[in-house]
Amino acid sequence: MIRYQLFMKLFDANKDGGISRDEFAAAVKRIKPNRISEAQLRKLFKQADNDNSGTLSSKELKGCLSKHDAKLNTKKVDDWIKKHDKNLDGKLNYEEFIEFMLDVL
Repeated sequence: MIRYQLFMKLFDANKDGGISRDEFAAAVKRIKPNRISEAQLRKLFKQADNDNSGTLSSKELKGCLSKHDAKLNTKKVDDWIKKHDKNLDGKLNYEEFIEFMLDVL
């Protein structure tokens, strides 16, 4: 299911549930050859999830980003969490984390 969601996020630009030839061509141009894989994202999520809760708190996400030399201010990270926290629990589960990573990559 996650792969399908990632695929649709990348390709279905107008969110109509289908992928036109133009949408496909535009998405292929955007894809970078060094794009992070789903396995790498899962590994990154597990490494950041210090308490093994299955979610990332603001503190865990900031720690993960700082380990990877991402120089972001606290407010920016908190804003990103609010933007991607679909279930409004103040944390990012794996699917929300994927959305976050697609947004920032």
